[in-house]
Order: sequence, then C-alpha cells, then structure tokens
Amino acid sequence: MTKSLGHALHRPTLLRVPSMALRVALGTELANNTLLTSQRVVPTALLASGFHFTSTDIDQVVDSALS
Repeated sequence: MTKSLGHALHRPTLLRVPSMALRVALGTELANNTLLTSQRVVPTALLASGFHFTSTDIDQVVDSALS
C-alpha cells in the first residue's frame, strides 16, 4: 500500500520505519499485532453474497480514493 500511495502522490517511498521505533512508540503488543503483522484479509462473506468489487488492484483503489 505504501508503494501505491507513493506512486499516486509522485513521492518516493524509500525509507522504512524501523520496527524497534514502532515498538517503542506504540508498545510491543500494539505494534506487533497491528503494524508489523501481515494482514491477509479475504472478504469471504461479501463474495459469497455476490458482491462485486469495482477495483481489485491496490493501485486502482488508491488512485480512486485520491481523485
């Protein structure tokens, strides 16, 4: 998402926040459970009910949200 947002805003996304800095600023548990853990979310209930997403690519979603 960060790369897509940087691309849409025409800004570089070269720097990363060190995980230790996030743990110090937010606390170990919060940082680990929210920002440092991979989030693989599948909208199973929506897809099962027949919902159709208009954008399936993160770049399209970011561009749409910013315009």
